[in-house]
Amino acid sequence: LKEARTTTGKQLVTKGYYFDQGMRPTHKADIIALYESGKDESEIARQTNHAPASVGKYIRDYERVRTLLAYGTSVEDTRIILQMQPGVFRAYMSLIEQSHPELVLG
Repeated sequence: LKEARTTTGKQLVTKGYYFDQGMRPTHKADIIALYESGKDESEIARQTNHAPASVGKYIRDYERVRTLLAYGTSVEDTRIILQMQPGVFRAYMSLIEQSHPELVLG
């Protein structure tokens, strides 16, 4: 990899912590925005060039958070119940605040 970078003069994208997006909601945001606009999972997968299983997981996780909040579960209790990593949970909360602020503020 080091040789390829030296030869090409480019930073080659690799998996791992250096190039990994980590918990940023970039893919989640795109996928959930399309979901909230009424697109189905297969169309979202095509548009975002993501595996259908990944798209489905993002949507199911988003819906799990949204549903608990809609039932009046506190934000902290929702995170504990779902046992999500804090960064992942914050990403979904940010998306919910954008699409359904009444669930967080109300």
